[in-house]
Amino acid sequence: HCGACNHSCFGGFCDDGVCQPAILAASQQSPVAVAASATHVYWLNQGDLSGLPGTVNRRSLTLGSQPAVLVTGLSDPRGLALDATHVYFTEFQGGRVSRAPLAGGAPTLVATEAGAWDVLLRSGFVYWAGTNKGAILRRATSLMSLSQTIANPGFVWDMDMDDTHVYY
Repeated sequence: HCGACNHSCFGGFCDDGVCQPAILAASQQSPVAVAASATHVYWLNQGDLSGLPGTVNRRSLTLGSQPAVLVTGLSDPRGLALDATHVYFTEFQGGRVSRAPLAGGAPTLVATEAGAWDVLLRSGFVYWAGTNKGAILRRATSLMSLSQTIANPGFVWDMDMDDTHVYY
């Protein structure tokens, strides 16, 4: 245990009661985004220009677990976000915003968006930056509504939100 009862460093070393960095997955193909839940870490591998596809990956935080590929065949994935049931991701070259179950399974298309980059989740909506349009868009996570443009600030790479504002 490292500094607290029933606390593990998930395979990393403990130094004076502080967990040191641990490698969760080695030899990945251009990882570009990461998000964590209480039990797993998720990340995107971008792939490469030679045709190696991008992937959505996950690994349990349990000691000794191995990385797993959840979704493959992605074209230049960039943004990643989690809610209680899904992992959301964007594909810049593929022009898509999609989601897949956290435990794995087929992805579902959320929106077609050329130049989709960053993605956020807030108050029952998925938000993304459409860099080709220069817009920030959203759609209900229930997928029962159409996509809406909420701002046209120009080229947006990254964004964040609080309860009342979108920052970019």
